[in-house]
Amino acid sequence: MPNFANTTVPPPTGGRPYCTNALLPAAEGELYNVVPPMPQGAPPVDTPYESAGLASVVFTVVGGPLASNLSYVVWQGDLGDGVWLDLAWCTFTGLSGTATFFLSVGAYQANAVQQSRAVGTAPSPSLGAVQTTLPDRLRFVGKGGVSASSSSSSARASPSPAPGVSPGVQVTVRYKLLGLR
Repeated sequence: MPNFANTTVPPPTGGRPYCTNALLPAAEGELYNVVPPMPQGAPPVDTPYESAGLASVVFTVVGGPLASNLSYVVWQGDLGDGVWLDLAWCTFTGLSGTATFFLSVGAYQANAVQQSRAVGTAPSPSLGAVQTTLPDRLRFVGKGGVSASSSSSSARASPSPAPGVSPGVQVTVRYKLLGLR
């Protein structure tokens, strides 16, 4: 009979990494940082045979406590023309710790929407998605709008990857695309 107490759990295999511990930029930008690169290269990710997708987005405050935070990640799609439409998004306002969100897109929804968010502005409402079919290409963009706290007493409350790291928010995104059925 096997001894399950000594079993080690393998790393996650459901979904593909898009970015791992990427520091959210001060100006909205692409988040891809996978090494080695995906087989098809850097994003945008082509979706020729997929109808829907799911992504996990994990925000982590690093480098010390924050005085304020309005960070966000947006899952965008286009029709190969470079006109990006926000498909799903989440915002994080935590001053320490982590938060995990799941975003879902696609799967034969009908809707008519206008892209109304200006680049660099946080999405509103703070969590949402557009009901639409999956476009030709996908990417994740984000922005970290943070300011540091002057308090050093709670500096140990947030994980820091290295001494002297400026306060900020890191994000890890994994996604899975679902094929046509």
